[in-house]
Amino acid sequence: MPYKTTPAKVRNIGVAQAKGDVLVFLDGDVYLTDQWIDRFESLLLEITANKLVTGSTLDVDPDATWIAKAWFGPLFDRQDQFVNGGHLIMSRALFDRIGGFDEALETGEDTEICLRAQRNGAEIRCDKQLHAVHMGYPNDLGHFFRRERWHGKGNFQTWKQITSSKIPALVMIHALSFLIAVGVPMVSGNWRWVVLYPIVAITSSSAGAIKWLGGFGPNFLACMFLSWWYLTARAFSFFDVLWLKIRRKST
Repeated sequence: MPYKTTPAKVRNIGVAQAKGDVLVFLDGDVYLTDQWIDRFESLLLEITANKLVTGSTLDVDPDATWIAKAWFGPLFDRQDQFVNGGHLIMSRALFDRIGGFDEALETGEDTEICLRAQRNGAEIRCDKQLHAVHMGYPNDLGHFFRRERWHGKGNFQTWKQITSSKIPALVMIHALSFLIAVGVPMVSGNWRWVVLYPIVAITSSSAGAIKWLGGFGPNFLACMFLSWWYLTARAFSFFDVLWLKIRRKST
């Protein structure tokens, strides 16, 4: 059986081998631009003073398909509240002080380490002048679904993760409306309940697209469809985590 571990553990192993005072975490399918080098040098004092954890939301490869451009393109201009582990920078001293990445987390380890760094007095700042391009954003619906299903496990592994954002609640509403729309008619024979899921799905995916794009735009319909696909994938994440917890308790 091939050896399997978590990104958190792999990153901690990498840090154990590192020699420098500044740690730059990059995914293997990310490349840096000339602009990144200039900006990085201007931030070094803040980073080495343990005052800053930085990086940026990754930009989309210019040759990517409509899926990557419609869904992930808006992220670069908006940036995120926390820094993604695929492009994250902090001092070695701060990393050691807060204990590195939590190896018990399969996903979501980047958000979690940012929260601990923040509690230790560091500013978390996504900086789009640290321009880095991600070659690995999904370019087909299957890849998109598998990616969000895997990443979504980070929303449901602990109670703190469940309550730290609105995503788990939206996912549960999405999943529950589907189960009611399918289950109630089968039990009661009242087929009017079938319309519940389409109403919830259209409403939630439209709202998701508006929030994602900051309003209506040329990619609205594409983003609306991907918002629905995203919520569906994250619902599978919830059941994956639930099933894993049940199996662990039974052994």
